[in-house]
Amino acid sequence: MSKIIKIFPSPIYSDNSYSLNEKELEIINHVGNHAESNVGNVTSKDKYFLNEYKELTKFKDYCQNQINKFIYKILHINKQTQFYITQSWVNVNMQNDYHHKHKHLNSLISAVYFVSGDTSPIVFTRAMSSRLFPSYEFLIDNYTDINNDTWELNNTNGTLLLFPSDIEHYVKTNNSNVRRVSISFNTFVKGIIGMEDRNTEVKL
Repeated sequence: MSKIIKIFPSPIYSDNSYSLNEKELEIINHVGNHAESNVGNVTSKDKYFLNEYKELTKFKDYCQNQINKFIYKILHINKQTQFYITQSWVNVNMQNDYHHKHKHLNSLISAVYFVSGDTSPIVFTRAMSSRLFPSYEFLIDNYTDINNDTWELNNTNGTLLLFPSDIEHYVKTNNSNVRRVSISFNTFVKGIIGMEDRNTEVKL
C-alpha cells in the first residue's frame, strides 16, 4: 500500500474561544480610528497598545495562555524557555485597502486576532527554498497542501492565529464597505535556549 508521509510542516495555530466585550471593542476601535498610514492600509501609532489599557488585561492574558498552549503542548518546547508578547498593534483595512506581503523580524511567534470584517482573507506563502521544485514552475491540476505555494485563511471574527514569524503573509484587497480590523503582536523569549553540552546555551 502506498502513502504520503508529510515532513517538516509549518504549524498555524487557531483558536476561537475568546469574544471581545463592548469595552474592549471600544478601545480597539478607538486605537484604530487614530491609526497612521502603512503600506496598503493603516496601523495604530501605539505599537505596545496591549500594555497601555488595563481593560485589555483579560484579552492579553488569553493571548498569552494560547501562546503557552501552542509552545508547550503542541510544539513541546521545554518550559525553561518562556515566550512573551512584545509589540502589539491594531490594523485597519478600509474598502480597497490591502496589507503587503511581509514577515515579522525580531520575533519568533507572531499573531493576528480578527476583530471585525469577514472579507479579505490572510494569505500565507511558502518560502521559495521550501517549495517542491524551487527553480521550476508546473501547471497544477489540483491544488493540495502538498503542492500549493500559498494558503488562504478566512478572517473569521473572534479567531486568533499564531504562526512562526518568518512565514511571509499578506491580506487581500478589502472589496467590502465594512472595514477589516485586526490585532497583531509579536513574541520573544526569556530564560534558557539551547543546550550547555552542545555549546548552544544562551541565558536570556
